Amino acid sequence: MTTKTNVVSPNQAASAVALDPPPLLSPEQFIEQLRMLQQQIPNFVQLPKNRETDGFRRLARTITLEFAHEATNAVGVSSVVEAAVGNTPEGMHQAEDLAGRWAAVENEARSLVRGLSSTNLVLRQGLCKDAVQAYNVSRELVKQKEHSHLLPHVEAMRRLKKSRRRVKAVTEVARKPEVVTPKSEQ
Repeated sequence: MTTKTNVVSPNQAASAVALDPPPLLSPEQFIEQLRMLQQQIPNFVQLPKNRETDGFRRLARTITLEFAHEATNAVGVSSVVEAAVGNTPEGMHQAEDLAGRWAAVENEARSLVRGLSSTNLVLRQGLCKDAVQAYNVSRELVKQKEHSHLLPHVEAMRRLKKSRRRVKAVTEVARKPEVVTPKSEQ
């Protein structure tokens, strides 16, 4: 009797580990990890939506990196400018580098949000398709006596479906401006 032993090389072990998919997260686990990430981001802040924040955004859009680079050069050649700014050329270069790296993170986060939105849309689409199919099947089955227990559910779905249409119709009517024509005096 011979026994055969499998010897796994380090490369095979590494590729086997790489093939294992990462564990899937529940929405609650994902939120927990996001909150932990927020705590690890230096100077993480949520700014309010107001004029001051809008001003920051306008300024950031109008000042190009080339402009900032020339300003850094001005700080480097003049001690008076450096004193007025309160930063060194090295500090400004570090801020520029860090801002660029965090911009890459911001782009990835936007991509993540778009992916999450698409994932949720696909989930909702599947749910809606199943719900409509359940409604249609139940509506047909309720016509048979042995499925009469479905009647309250079919009625509830029908009522909810109609109320959804009614709300939409009312809001559309409310949005249309009324045209008032003045009466002519005779």
